[in-house]
Amino acid sequence: MAFFGSPLYGIALTIGAYVLGAALCARIGSPLLSPLLVGVAVAAAFISVTEAGLDGYMAGGEMVSSFLGPCTVALAVPVYRKRGLLLKNAPSMAFGIAMGSLCSLFLAYLIKVTTGCAEEVYLSLVPKSVTTPIGSALSERIGGIPSVTVLAIICTGVLGSVMAPMVLKAARIRDPIARGLAIGTSSHAIGTSRAVAMGEAEGSASGLAIGVAGIVTVLLAPPLVGLLG
Repeated sequence: MAFFGSPLYGIALTIGAYVLGAALCARIGSPLLSPLLVGVAVAAAFISVTEAGLDGYMAGGEMVSSFLGPCTVALAVPVYRKRGLLLKNAPSMAFGIAMGSLCSLFLAYLIKVTTGCAEEVYLSLVPKSVTTPIGSALSERIGGIPSVTVLAIICTGVLGSVMAPMVLKAARIRDPIARGLAIGTSSHAIGTSRAVAMGEAEGSASGLAIGVAGIVTVLLAPPLVGLLG
């Protein structure tokens, strides 16, 4: 039982669940499956049947989570490599990211209006399309529930990663910069992992979109939340 209360348990379970999820997805080959989604389901199932529970897992799980920030910063590498191409398209990219961020904010308000969810839940959904470190801090600032925000961010990222290739194909969007911007603005780092797999230009644009969308959301969310009530 000492193992289940140690940090090693949470670390081993996180890595093991993801590896199992990646292997399962590679074997099935379905675009609707994501290693992250399967890994989360496997980890959750394992946690639910052990006596250590969530608290025992988080002793190591929080250590894994601490790498989110450095991993996000590491996305600056492909951005730097494609800096010439990105600078050439800077005006249109800035406009596209700003509009995408605004659409995400209004979508959260639309969910509130159509579902009648509680105010705290609505505020928790506002930062759903930005990366976790930014989203959880912004959620707490505007009165949301950070844990709900993290769940919404994960769901948004996984959905974007799974659906992006099909949506882009259906919309006949072939430009690599446009494809990367759409993914990064809507589904942050999780979606960017799919953009990187598409190509270096897509990954660079998506990585840049994460940072810019985060800044735009932090600046616009508080006044818009106050305006929309």
